[in-house]
Amino acid sequence: MAKAATPERADILRALTLDTGQDVAFNLERDLPPLEGALLATEARVVIADPLSAYLGKKDSYKDAEIRGLLTPLADLAERHRVAMVGLLHLTKAQQRRLLHRVQASIAFVAQARTVLAVGEDPDSPGRRLLAPLKNNLGPLPPVLAFRIGDLVLRWEPGIVEGTAETLLAGDELPTRTERQELDRAVRFLTDELCDGPVLSTAILKDAKANAISERTLWRAKTVLGAAAHRQGQGPWYWMLPQREPAP
Repeated sequence: MAKAATPERADILRALTLDTGQDVAFNLERDLPPLEGALLATEARVVIADPLSAYLGKKDSYKDAEIRGLLTPLADLAERHRVAMVGLLHLTKAQQRRLLHRVQASIAFVAQARTVLAVGEDPDSPGRRLLAPLKNNLGPLPPVLAFRIGDLVLRWEPGIVEGTAETLLAGDELPTRTERQELDRAVRFLTDELCDGPVLSTAILKDAKANAISERTLWRAKTVLGAAAHRQGQGPWYWMLPQREPAP
């Protein structure tokens, strides 16, 4: 972002200076009044805490009641000053759980937020990252977007990405024999579905459900086969097998 950003418009709050002259780390439990003063002084419109769990004071990040008690005054502050509060958190590696339940702390963080987005590597395209919505209390979920970072510049890719956060970013680990068998069955199913040419993705999802194949397993099978998703303009999505070179 170095070529497009305006660093002079950003202020970084590293610490607070007490009356004794001692510098102390900022925390949300104690320092909302100084934060409000900084908002008024700078006329900031976005506050980013990275990671949010580093600014909890003595609150236990795994106790829902304590986190809700901390985030509610912060939300009130944001509403009073019409400021967007952005908190960054990391995910655990428990890939058998839904992404919303994989935050490295209390579920109260995602419960309190109006909008939750997940960012991760695209498993089908090295170097490509996906921005996928997990929750949106303000309206329908927006589409998944893709971007790359190169030469310190973030570049958005044109168009949108078919799929959801769960199907694109949940991970590919298959720790049990049963899941491997389910994937094999899904691969056979998808091969049969696409052997005669492109098929509407909605039709494939419907057929998969009728065959007791979960959406997540179906997307894993799509990756295994190298199947592609395409559409023309704003039309519907189609899945198709990769084109094979004719045998010599």
